[in-house]
Formats: sequence, C-alpha cells, structure tokens
Amino acid sequence: MSTAMLEKFLLDYVEAREGEAELVDEGTYTILYGAEPAMKTVTFEIEAAKENHEIELFLPGSIFFDTVIRDATAKGCICATWLSGFQAVTKIIQAEAMRSFSFAEHGRDGIKKIETKMSLFQPYNFTVWTFTFKVRVTTDVIEDHLYTVSIDARTAKVLKNFLEYLEKFQHLPQNEEGIPDYHHPEVQRYYQAAIEYIKQKVTGLIVRKKQEALDLKHKDAERMKKYYDTLNEEMEEAMEKKTSDREAMAEIQAKQKAMLVQRQSA
Repeated sequence: MSTAMLEKFLLDYVEAREGEAELVDEGTYTILYGAEPAMKTVTFEIEAAKENHEIELFLPGSIFFDTVIRDATAKGCICATWLSGFQAVTKIIQAEAMRSFSFAEHGRDGIKKIETKMSLFQPYNFTVWTFTFKVRVTTDVIEDHLYTVSIDARTAKVLKNFLEYLEKFQHLPQNEEGIPDYHHPEVQRYYQAAIEYIKQKVTGLIVRKKQEALDLKHKDAERMKKYYDTLNEEMEEAMEKKTSDREAMAEIQAKQKAMLVQRQSA
C-alpha cells in the first residue's frame, strides 16, 4: 500500500462529483468540473508526511489499533487528520525497522527506556504508541460552477511511511495465542475511516466555498444595483434642476421683454 491509495480516492472523489480527471504529470491532473466545465490544472501534493520520530513501542501490548480523528480546521480551508492508536501483535522485528523506533520497559519503578539487543528473527509483543500525519485540504473558487480541490499531505511522506511502517513487520499467526484481547489487524478499515473523514471535510469545504462565491455574487449584484439606482437618482435630480433652470431663465427673459415693451410704449 502507498500514496496510490490516496491518489485513487482523489480520482474517485472527482468522478463522484461528476468531474473528470486526466493525469498530466506525476501528482498533477487536469480537472473538469461543473455543468459548463472549464479546463483547470490542479496539483495534488501527495507527499505526505515524515515519520514521527517520537514513536515508541511499549512491551507488552494488548488491543490492536484504535483510530482517533480530531478536527483541526482553520479558516475553513485546512483540515488536519491524526491517526493515533495502539497495536499489540506478534511480529518479526527487522533490523531496518528497529532503528526507527525506541523501546520502553514497564516495571514497578515506572517506565524505563531500554536499548534493544534483540535477535533479528525473535518474535515480540509490542504496542505502536502513535502514528501521526496531517492532510491539508484547500479549495479555490474560480467561478460559481468551477472550483479546484488540492490535498496537500504536509511533513514529507505521511501516509506512505505510515503504511510502510506496518509492512516492515511480518505477522506470525501461530503466535497469536496467549496475547490478551488480541484483535486481527484491520488497517484497511481504519484507513477507510480516515478517508471518509477527509471526504466529509472536502465536501463541506466545497459546499461552503461555493456558498461563499454565491454570496459574493449576490453582494456584487446588490452593490451594482445600488450604484445604478444612485446614478439614476443623480441623473433625475440633474434633469429636474436643468428643467427648473430653463423655466427660471424663461421667466426672467419674459419679464425683461415685458419691461422693454413698456419702455417702448412710454
């Protein structure tokens, strides 16, 4: 599994929104949206996040994995998703993976970090304490019927590294017995839960951004109406003033003419 899963979700989502996506370059698509679509190139930054070097494996473990998703939306355009949980499984710990983790021992004196000198092929029960990654979602409203969605998985290779960490360990089903509260890993289900959450946030963002564009359009229409109404009023006032000025001038000219006639007859 890799970021291709997230990429597939994005393409499926575009299709579900009655749009079209054509791959232009790695991570870059030409997106068509709306009843009267216009061409727009969107870059999906599917580099998702650096591994969390604070990850710790605790001995022994109990339950497998529980997903906790918290919203970190800022200004309606950033959605951060955390996957955190606990994992208790028996696996072969590979040397490559061992260098990526630190270990701790639970004793009467509390938790003590230990240096690992484990055999490469020795099975252990352990708990993966935390995996963390963020996905930032942004939308750009081009017109009321055209918008773009960018998913930017920050902090360098999130999802890819998260899934690769799980794949670094080989599951040993014959060693499942004796592990309290053991549950078979359901990585796909938890991943799907995170994707559904992202999907809801993207949908909400698009609805909100389109509403903002519509509100802006109405606001502009009201502003233009007010402008033209004011302009019409000013023109009417000017016409009335002009007419009034003409009538006043005609009255003065009539008086002057009458005075001239009186002088001539005198």
